[in-house]
Amino acid sequence: MSNSRTIKNRKKAQYASVGFVLTGIALLLILAACSPGCTLQGAEQSDTLVIMSWNVENLFDGTDNGTEYQEFDPGTGNWDTARYHVRLAAVSRLILELADPRPDIICLQEVEHKGVVNDLISHYLGKAGYTYSAVTEASNSAIQQAVISRYPITGVKVHAGAGLSTYFSRPILEVEVKTGDETITLLNNHWKSRRNGPEVTEPSRIESAWAARTVIEGYLERHPDRLLILSGDLNENADEYERIGRAYATALMPVPETGGGLQITGILEEATGSVLYNGWLDNLTKTELPGSYSYRGEWSTLDHIMISSAAFDGTGWDYAAFDVCAPSEILSENNQPAGWDMRSGRGYSDHLPVVMQLEQVRSPALRE
Repeated sequence: MSNSRTIKNRKKAQYASVGFVLTGIALLLILAACSPGCTLQGAEQSDTLVIMSWNVENLFDGTDNGTEYQEFDPGTGNWDTARYHVRLAAVSRLILELADPRPDIICLQEVEHKGVVNDLISHYLGKAGYTYSAVTEASNSAIQQAVISRYPITGVKVHAGAGLSTYFSRPILEVEVKTGDETITLLNNHWKSRRNGPEVTEPSRIESAWAARTVIEGYLERHPDRLLILSGDLNENADEYERIGRAYATALMPVPETGGGLQITGILEEATGSVLYNGWLDNLTKTELPGSYSYRGEWSTLDHIMISSAAFDGTGWDYAAFDVCAPSEILSENNQPAGWDMRSGRGYSDHLPVVMQLEQVRSPALRE
């Protein structure tokens, strides 16, 4: 891989993201054509694989199941089936119309249950070829993780959090997807929120990171050449360790630091073994916005798509680009993520989707 940085530079030049026109939010429920707001350019669609990860912010159905958050209880009068379908249409609109090219595989966080995913597919996404799905069923959580795919899902495992450690709670959804001649594996995660303070909640995220690392190491031992992708809302900045002045170990630790949980890097040559490549850390990544989540005007890189070294081996699916999907319609007037507003019945999510594009490499000679 001595020429991997040269290859990366070439790919970045080819797959540079288009600029986003940051205007006010406009929620259109009809799935009509519009100017794309998140575009990864390059090869033909048949030669690319696009992964999206998106925290859709508490996507609950319109039925009183007894497990939803209070504000999404239909008995309160502020939430019902009609507004639920408004949200489904908004989520589908971004996937079908605003993302160009459309994602092939979508990793979602904060869906209520598999019925919500079934509604997304049967009412909106199925007509575009999204017919495969997998959803966690954690009984101790009101929200779940899901994967929706245009390619066949050939295997599903759920690594349950209960009993694995003191803090780790939300499960990891492991999904195998058959993409033509190559099978890839995705690990969809949703780690502990920062609500009570980053330092106070860090131990929980470290436990989740260790759980993910254990899964990764075991998987790569069995399938050393298979592409593995870790996605999700990790509630952790890619550069968290640096942001806190290296005061304590964090769930995501930069190579060569030890301790904490999962090791990540923005340098291709360092993405070996269980060390995953993270586009947020690569100074060649030119996202239009400095993060995927903003709180009180401060941007954070909480949402991730990370990949194993198989994405840089010159065969099969190889890494091409990483970006934040931020079309103007899902941004507020001050260019912040336009989260769902219960009073107006408008909005999308308080998180922006992140997307990664892979390109098909049919021969090592093509990289020369």
